[in-house]
Amino acid sequence: MNYPTVTQIIYSVIPLEFEPEDKYLLKGKGVHKAIELYIKGTLDMDNLPQYFSEYLKDFVRIQKEINLEIESFEERRIDEKYKFSGQADVVCKIKNTRYVIDIKTGKSLCVQWKLQLAAYQYLFKTKKRAVLYWDNCWKFIEYNSLLDFPAFLNCLSLYNYRLKEDKTFNPKTINC
Repeated sequence: MNYPTVTQIIYSVIPLEFEPEDKYLLKGKGVHKAIELYIKGTLDMDNLPQYFSEYLKDFVRIQKEINLEIESFEERRIDEKYKFSGQADVVCKIKNTRYVIDIKTGKSLCVQWKLQLAAYQYLFKTKKRAVLYWDNCWKFIEYNSLLDFPAFLNCLSLYNYRLKEDKTFNPKTINC
């Protein structure tokens, strides 16, 4: 079954206040890829563009600092109960506690991230959720509001309502 993604649901209901420029989306994808290849042990450090080395060096620092043990990277899951899908950047253990973590290189923190991570936490059955946010270095920001997942479910309800009742509704894929 082809269910809507977490980000598609959230950003269709709570749009970004700005449209990210393609160059920033490409930067984020490049950083993700560099970190993914590093985690898998397949990154060619000699051919890594200098631009990405700052992000990667600091990722290595924070990985050691918080004792991040990665279980999976960019894994997709589907929920049959609520009929949505999502792809978590990182599922890991930190001091024997399972986390779902999203990696963000954007300029500002967004309320949408809290809902996104709450949905991923539900999908991946982790105890905690956090974002690794770039602000001249990686910052580890934990989210723990009990309101976030119910708010996501409200977004899902609105998304499904609009899909069924609003003939002008055209949800687009969001790459944030």
